[in-house]
Amino acid sequence: MKILSATLIAAAGLVLAAPAFAAAPGDVVATASSSPFMIDSQNARLAFPDELTWQTWGQPLIKKIEDAAISLWKVHGVVPLREGSALVKFGTDPQVYAVSPGGVLHQIDSAALAAELYGKDWSKKVVSLFTSFWTNYKIGAPIDTAAYPEGTLLKYANSPTVYYLTNGLLRPFASEAALAANHFNLKSVITASSKLQNMVGNPILGYEHDLVAALLK
Repeated sequence: MKILSATLIAAAGLVLAAPAFAAAPGDVVATASSSPFMIDSQNARLAFPDELTWQTWGQPLIKKIEDAAISLWKVHGVVPLREGSALVKFGTDPQVYAVSPGGVLHQIDSAALAAELYGKDWSKKVVSLFTSFWTNYKIGAPIDTAAYPEGTLLKYANSPTVYYLTNGLLRPFASEAALAANHFNLKSVITASSKLQNMVGNPILGYEHDLVAALLK
């Protein structure tokens, strides 16, 4: 497993942080010599298991803290892939899953269904994780109809607007900055093959705690 290096941390843009106890769920912290950790809702830290996972979270801004401060948070586990960022399989197992908030896996029932939802090149969206990462995830309902799972990033052809599917609503991001502020990546956006029936919700104007901390409960 490749650990995030100090060089990568520096490239992400370290900034001075408030005292450690002021960190909120969803914040990413690191010392000058450590890999980054995400703070969860139990006031513990989650490690990024590899650079792929780190990238699916949009390479978030890291708050630099002192070496002694990081020990205030116990290690609670690891960060799963950002929901909607990719399709995933594990090791040599051919089964493909979509990921929703909280690291929940949804088995896609067939290649035909995967193509309908994610395009003819859907297989290019599949990333392979080590089998040992399986325990970092939970199992949710399978995808057996042409419906996207919670947390999918969507747009329509010939429109730049990106939507986040949540609670049955399509919430539009007001800007690319709003998307990036919530640790999403434009590379994760799916172009829907047809108009969805979901109602459009309130726009996402900037950082929203619940969009980042959904997996941290």
